[in-house]
Amino acid sequence: MLKVMETYDHHAGVQGVVLDGALFHHESSTADAHFEKLLFRLFYSHIRVGVLFCKSEGDKGIDFRLDKIDNYLLSDISIDIKKSSNNSVENALKEFSRAWELAATRCIFFSLSLKKSLKDELVNQGWHICLPVDNVNPMLDKTINHIQGLYNQIACINKESDQDLKIVGYSMKWSREMDFLKRGALPLNKLQKNLCFLPVNLDLPLSEQCKLLDIMLHKPTDEILNASLGEKGSLQDQIRLTDAMRQSIAFFRSHPEICVVDPIERILPLVDRALTQEILQGLPTADSQGSKRIRAPRYKRVLKFDCIPPSKILEDCGFSLPAIIKPQVACGVSNAHIMAVVFNEAGFLNLDVPTPSVIQEYVDHGSTLYKFYVIGENLFYSVRNSTPNAAVGMDSTASSGLPPVIVFDSLKSLPKNFRADQGSMSGDFASSQGSSGVDLELVSEAASWLQEKLKLTIFGFDVVIELATGDHVIIDMNFFPTFKDVDEQIAIPAFWNALLRAHAFHNAS
Repeated sequence: MLKVMETYDHHAGVQGVVLDGALFHHESSTADAHFEKLLFRLFYSHIRVGVLFCKSEGDKGIDFRLDKIDNYLLSDISIDIKKSSNNSVENALKEFSRAWELAATRCIFFSLSLKKSLKDELVNQGWHICLPVDNVNPMLDKTINHIQGLYNQIACINKESDQDLKIVGYSMKWSREMDFLKRGALPLNKLQKNLCFLPVNLDLPLSEQCKLLDIMLHKPTDEILNASLGEKGSLQDQIRLTDAMRQSIAFFRSHPEICVVDPIERILPLVDRALTQEILQGLPTADSQGSKRIRAPRYKRVLKFDCIPPSKILEDCGFSLPAIIKPQVACGVSNAHIMAVVFNEAGFLNLDVPTPSVIQEYVDHGSTLYKFYVIGENLFYSVRNSTPNAAVGMDSTASSGLPPVIVFDSLKSLPKNFRADQGSMSGDFASSQGSSGVDLELVSEAASWLQEKLKLTIFGFDVVIELATGDHVIIDMNFFPTFKDVDEQIAIPAFWNALLRAHAFHNAS
C-alpha cells in the first residue's frame, strides 16, 4: 500500500479515469511506454483507474486485449476491469462511478471514439469525455498526442474547480520522475497545498500544454547532448542541449508569466566543475569564534595531461598529492562521473579521465560524506559512505602495494580501500570528530550564502570534514537532486512549499 503523504481534497478535481480498452490494441512500443507512464502517474496520484472493454458482435479479440495490460497489472498497479457490449457503455460507466463512490463529475472517460448521442448523454450525466484531437503532431504516434491531451484535460478540470489552484508543469527523465512519483510528490490531482502537476512532453507543441501553467519545473541537465567547456562563447554556447530543450527554454523566455524553476542561466554554472569551484572560493571561511571554517577544496583546471610534465602539474596546483581528478563537465554526459585518485606523479601518465579536468586536493575525511539539500527555505542532510583516507603511506606507495592511480565511476561504485591495513582510520575519524559530527550551524550559514549567490530553488552540495583540521569542505554541488534519502514526510511538503514560494517571489518581482 502507498503511504499517503498529505490529505487530498476528494471533493474537487479529477478522482477517477476510465480508459477505453481499444486504446491498448496497438503495436507501437513507444505508445506502450507512454501508456505505462500514464498508469503509473494515475496510480501514484491516487486517481482510480478503470479499463472498459467493449465487445462488438463477433469480436474475438477481447481476451488478447486483456493480455495487453498484464504487464501493468504485474507492476501492482490497481486497475478495475469491466467488459461490456457496445450498447451498454453507459451502464458500465455508472458501475465504475458507483463502485468508486465518485460522482460522474469527478471522472473522465478516455476513449478513441464515441457516437455523438452517447457522448451527449454521458456529458449530461456529468462525465468528462477525452477524445482524440485533430491538431496532432504528425511526427509522433497519435496515441501519444491523445495521452497528453488527457493530462491537459485533468489539469483544466482541476483548475476549473479551484481558480486559486497552481498548475506545475514538469519535465525530467523517467527514472527521476519515478523516484518522485513513488513518494507522492507529483500528483495529477489537487493537493491541500493548492498544487497539482502536469507532465509536459517537450516533443509536442508547448502552446497547448502550457496555457494553464503557473510554474514550470524542469531538469535541463537531463537533456545535455555534449559540452565543450572552456571554448569561446557563453556557457550556453558551450553546453549543447537537445533541440526540444532549447525550444522549451525559448518558449518560456517568451512567456515570462510562467515561473520557471529554475532559469537555465542559474543552473548551468553547476554543470562546470571549474566554475563551481570558482564560486565556492567566495565562501565565508570561519564562524564567529574562528575555530572552524567551511571552504572549497584547492583546485586547478587542466586542459590536457599528456602535454605537461607531472611535476609541472603539481607545481601549478599549489598542493601536494594525493589528488582527485574529475571531468570539468559535472553531469549530463556519460563520462561525467569517471574520476581518479592520483597517489604519485606516475599516475598522471596516460590518465583515463575525460579532459578538460579539475584537479582537487584529496581531503582525508574518514570515509564519511554529508549530503546537504536546500529545498526552498529548508535545509536537510543525510550521511553516506565515501572514499577512504588516502594520505597514509603516501611516501611508500610501491612498498605498500598502492597503485599510482585508481580510476572509478562515482555513480557505480567507490574504491573500497587504498591500502591493505585500514584498521586505524575509523578510530582516527571518531577521535577527531568526537560526538558532535558535522557543524550544522556552520553549514547552514554557507547554504544561505550559496542560495543567495546562485538564486536556485532546489540544489544540493556534498560536505566532508577534514580529519587533520576539522575544516568542512564542500567538494561538489548539483541542481535539483532527488533528495530521496530524506524522510519524505518532511521533504515532500518542503518541496511543494518551495515551488509556491518561488511562484510568489516571481509574481512579486
